[in-house]
Amino acid sequence: MIHIRIAAAGERIRSVEMSGHGGAARGRDLVCAAVSAVVETALAGLLHYGGDRVNWRMDEGYLSMRIRDPGDDDAREPLNVVMTTLAIGIKEIAREYPQQVHLELIQNPGIPDEA
Repeated sequence: MIHIRIAAAGERIRSVEMSGHGGAARGRDLVCAAVSAVVETALAGLLHYGGDRVNWRMDEGYLSMRIRDPGDDDAREPLNVVMTTLAIGIKEIAREYPQQVHLELIQNPGIPDEA
């Protein structure tokens, strides 16, 4: 099963952590490929728009990314759009394939809302 945890502060998504696999044979897991494509494309967008503001780590079957400091409003908006688009895509995949994707949405009061 693929486990995805999305943490937000208010309306802003601040971190995503993904681990596991979809359960099909390696190289034949379409759900895992779909999730990976959405998450890795979002990571590429985050690094493009705010690479110095993003902490990330990728290993076999694992990816995490966190917006550390979104900066001023001009820098913040593209990061918010990328993270929101990521969440929309992942929610759709999890809705279609609940046996293979477990999505956990967390409102994290430890992250300042204005960040």
